[in-house]
Amino acid sequence: MPIHAKGGACRPLFRRQLLWLVVAALHCAAAGLRAQDTHYNVHQYGGRSALLGGAVIAGCDDTGAGYYNPGRLGFISNPQLSATADLYQLDFLNVENGAGTGTNIGSTQVRIVPLLASGIFLFEGAPRHAFGFNIISRQYWSASASARREATENVIDDARSPGDEDYRGQLRIRVDLTEYWAGLSYACRFHRYLSFGATHYACIRLEDTGFQVATRAVGAPFTLHSGENNVNVDYYNVRSLLKAGLAFDIGFFKAGVTVTTPSLSLFGSGTVSGQYTVNDLDTDGNGTGESLAIDDRQEGLSAQFRSSWVFGFGVEYTAPTYTRIALAVDWYLPVGEYAVMRPASKNPIVGIPGFSDSRKAFQVLDQRRGALNVAAAIQQKFTDTISGAFSFRTDFTVKKEIDTEGFKLGATGWNLYHLATGLIFNTGRSEFSAGIQFSIGAGQFEQPVNFTNVRESKLLTGDTAKVSQGYFSMALIAGYTYYF
Repeated sequence: MPIHAKGGACRPLFRRQLLWLVVAALHCAAAGLRAQDTHYNVHQYGGRSALLGGAVIAGCDDTGAGYYNPGRLGFISNPQLSATADLYQLDFLNVENGAGTGTNIGSTQVRIVPLLASGIFLFEGAPRHAFGFNIISRQYWSASASARREATENVIDDARSPGDEDYRGQLRIRVDLTEYWAGLSYACRFHRYLSFGATHYACIRLEDTGFQVATRAVGAPFTLHSGENNVNVDYYNVRSLLKAGLAFDIGFFKAGVTVTTPSLSLFGSGTVSGQYTVNDLDTDGNGTGESLAIDDRQEGLSAQFRSSWVFGFGVEYTAPTYTRIALAVDWYLPVGEYAVMRPASKNPIVGIPGFSDSRKAFQVLDQRRGALNVAAAIQQKFTDTISGAFSFRTDFTVKKEIDTEGFKLGATGWNLYHLATGLIFNTGRSEFSAGIQFSIGAGQFEQPVNFTNVRESKLLTGDTAKVSQGYFSMALIAGYTYYF
C-alpha cells in the first residue's frame, strides 16, 4: 500500500502503521478457526454414503448418486425414492498459546447439519432414463472464540509513563459459513453395464467473519495508551457448476469416474469494513506518542467465489461373503489468487496528512492449492436386513499463503482425518442408517495475536509465532430412505 505524507518526519510513522494494517488484514480469516473453510470433504451426504465415508463413486445405491456420481442413477430401478440425512455434531477446537504464552483460544460448538434431501423419478415410457434432484449442505460451519490477558507490567516507556501499567489485551473472533447446493440430475443407461449422468448445481454461499483485537495500558498519571483493530467481512455469492459421471456395473464389481467443472459466478454482494486506531503509542521510537485512525466501510460490493476442477474415481467389489469393499479418490485442482471483493479507491487514513488506498488494503482475497483425498470403506451384511459399515477418509487442507496486500480468507493449515462406523437397516420398503463419526486434526498456524512480551511499536502486542492447533469432532449420523 503506497503511503504519501507531507514532510519526511511522518513517513516512519506511516510505514509502521502500514505494517500493522497488513498484519491485521491477515487476521480477517479468523486464523485457526476456519477448519471447515479450507477443506473440501468435511461432510458426506446420505445415510449409507456418510457411513461409508463417501467411498461410493462406484456403488452409490440411493439418490445421493446425483452428487457422488450422476451416472449411478441409471442403475436405480425403484420408481421413486427419497432420501434424507442429518448430522448431529459436537466440535472441539483448541489453539494452545493461540494469543500468547498461557493464553489459549478455544471453541466448542453443537450443530445440526442437514446433509441431504434427494429424490429420483422414473417413467415407464423411458425405461433407460432417470431424473433426480438433490439438495446438500456443502459447507456448514460456525465458531466463536475469545481470549483475554490482564497483567501489571512495564509496557510504556518510563519517560512518558513511569513504572508499571495496567495492561489488557483482548481477542474476539466470530465465523459463520454456509453453502448450499441444489441440483437437477439426468442419467441414461445406454448399455447393459454402462450409464452416464450429469447434475447441474446452483450454489449459494454465505460467509460472515468478524475479528477484533483491543489493547489497553493505563499508567500514571491516569494516561491511556491503546490500539484497536476491527475487521468484518460479510458476503453472499450465487454460482453454478456441472458434475458429470460414468458408471460401470456388472453386479459384483462396480467402477465410476466423475468430473466437476469450476463454478461460474452469477451474482453476489457483500460488505467489508476495517477500523484501526492508535492512541498515544510511540510506534516509531522517537519518544513521542502518536495517534492514528484508519477507517473504512464499503457495502454493496460485487462478490464472487471460485471452486476448482475436480476429478473422481472409484471402485467397489462384493465378495461371496456379502462383503462390499470400496475405494474412492477425489483430485481437486488449484484455484489461483483472485479477489472475492474489491472496494472502490478511497483514502482510509483519518486525522493526519497521508494517503492509502482502500481498493488494495481492504480487498478480500482467496486462493486454494490442490488436494488429493482418498476414502476406503467396508460394508458387511449380517442378516437379510442388517449390515455394518466402517470407513476412513482423508480431508487435506487446501490453504495456500497469499502475499498480496489485503484481507485473506481461509487461514488454517491442518489436515483432517475422519472415521465412521454404524449400522444399516433395510426392510425392503425403506432403509435406515445410524452411526457415529470421529474427526481429528492437528497442525501449526501463525498466532492471530500475541499478548505477551508486548511493545508500543507493535501496538501493545508481541511478535507472533507458529503454535499448535488441535481439532476434534464427534458426530451422530442418521439417514432415512423410502422406496415407493
